[in-house]
Amino acid sequence: MAALGREVVNALLLGPRSEGRLIHDSPVRGDVWAAFAAAPGQPIDVLLEVQRDIPTGIVAARLARRLHRTKHSPAAFAPEAGFGISVLEGFVAARLSLDALVSAVLPFTAWSRVMEDGSNKEAIVDLLPALILEQLTAMRMTSDTNPRSGKISVPPRVARVASTFRILAAVMWARDALLLGEEVSSPAEFLRKADFRAIADLARGLAVEVLQSRPRERGKGRPSQSDSADIFAVSRNRPIELAIERSVPAIKADAVNALFSVSCERIGWGIIDSGVDGGHPAFKDLKRQGRSRVVQTFDFTRLRQVVMVDYLYNDTLVRKNAATLAAVTGQAPLAIRKDLIALARAASEGRTIDWSIAEKYIVVAAPAPPTDPHGTHVAGILGAHWTDEDFGASAPISRRGVCPDIRLYDFRVVSGSPEDTEFALIGALQYIRYFNGRNNAPRIHGANISLSIPHDVRNYACGRTPVCEEASRAVEAGVVVVVAAGNRGYQSYHLSDGGAFETYAPSSITDPGNAEAVITVGATHRSSPHTYGVSFFSSRGPTGDGRQKPDLVAPGEKIWSTIPGDTEDTMSGTSMAAPHVSGAAAMLMGRNAEFIGRAAEIKKILCTTCTDLGRERSFQGAGMLDILRAMQRV
Repeated sequence: MAALGREVVNALLLGPRSEGRLIHDSPVRGDVWAAFAAAPGQPIDVLLEVQRDIPTGIVAARLARRLHRTKHSPAAFAPEAGFGISVLEGFVAARLSLDALVSAVLPFTAWSRVMEDGSNKEAIVDLLPALILEQLTAMRMTSDTNPRSGKISVPPRVARVASTFRILAAVMWARDALLLGEEVSSPAEFLRKADFRAIADLARGLAVEVLQSRPRERGKGRPSQSDSADIFAVSRNRPIELAIERSVPAIKADAVNALFSVSCERIGWGIIDSGVDGGHPAFKDLKRQGRSRVVQTFDFTRLRQVVMVDYLYNDTLVRKNAATLAAVTGQAPLAIRKDLIALARAASEGRTIDWSIAEKYIVVAAPAPPTDPHGTHVAGILGAHWTDEDFGASAPISRRGVCPDIRLYDFRVVSGSPEDTEFALIGALQYIRYFNGRNNAPRIHGANISLSIPHDVRNYACGRTPVCEEASRAVEAGVVVVVAAGNRGYQSYHLSDGGAFETYAPSSITDPGNAEAVITVGATHRSSPHTYGVSFFSSRGPTGDGRQKPDLVAPGEKIWSTIPGDTEDTMSGTSMAAPHVSGAAAMLMGRNAEFIGRAAEIKKILCTTCTDLGRERSFQGAGMLDILRAMQRV
């Protein structure tokens, strides 16, 4: 068993002279191939993006049925783990082996239809091995890792699928090869060690398997909805990072409160993060004694357990997870099992998530303080309010956040586990739309996302990743979404000859900050932004497709704010900059209720009233947040 390095994967799939967009000929994104190649034989956590006119649950149910009833039935997994097949609107999360990808996913993509175009399906099976053998041989002889067909003339449809079968067969060959424990890191090393004939033969067998697994026509009609080419793309279920590395006066929030007496007590804001300590004295409700302004807590790290379709085929798994949920919710295991099965069955019938059932296991009735201080710190910048009786001789350095009376909703999507992925973040954004839609007027007017998911341009068009698309839908629904730009503005680069250097990194904005509709926030100095400009760590633009990002900057260096334990501390990062902008947006709605639900207009006002710091637009965006000027504008 041998692991293949990322450069080998790139060479086999793309070639050094090809454009990254060529990866879009395959529904499987480059990060998935790289993950399979780096960990041979291990299942990979993926997101299946479903075609928009297809009910997501039907795709998930078919996947679960095929995996649980075939050779892929949890031999590679403990029965109590299952495949993690969970549904959200438009997305299915699953832990898949490479073999499962071939038999249960690839045949149900539009890509696989190419193999059936024309009258002779056998042409692919016959021509593909010879083409791949010729290509690999040419690569070895010429060091050309993006060869064109030479002696062999093939139909365009064969050439279109060749690169996918080439990388797929190569990864499988490496998985089964007798190169125990080795890592093949360079294309030249791979070309020297690889058995081209074995890889070509593997490609032929894989093509046969995909063709045999394709949905069959039923009479003269089309395949049923559940058997159509309904999977658009396969990407990694990417891990979430926290965007971390005297600020209220710098953005003039104190002046706004003095001049306009703005109240945000009717404004609700979601903190999508690691959790907020609602018992912290800085969040107490001054008008409702004994109450907290953190009005509700949701634990979306549980979501995947709640919306699994595996439950229809794995009773061991449903009993195990029901017991786990019973321990944290206090509800009866039998009732939980019934709900979990009901949610899974509804999904298999093509219905969307019934959040009225799912939320019973996501809402936290008596939340404990989070172990990670990040979310509490972010929430404090937005909405802390310490009063004299909250402390003794040692007064806090930062008494007030930007909006000291705002109501906060705690969405916990980060727990410090490897299971912290964009699935939970997407779920939180979808739930906010549901939460607002069930009321006559929105109750969560905005969401702060001080989280970071690195974007790889080889996988999705910039701003079009699953989490970016979901953030854009939230904005379309009237929710102001404020996002940290990320802390990848200064990076180390390692050279092929073993050398390295450090420099500022252009186009380093992370997701969901690459989404056009969101407000993406970079960082500057907390009190001297004109002197120090944009923070060295703050991610730079433009986006990979040439748009200006970040949209603006706000204080993000050594910011004092609340942390669990009735105290405070400093943190740095674009995570700290984003809640300043959330506060500005909330103040606009607090003073001018007509702006509620008009997220695009709020973004425009905040960006057009910024203070120019005299830096490059790709560094500072429109400039530094100026709440006073924004309020005066309207």
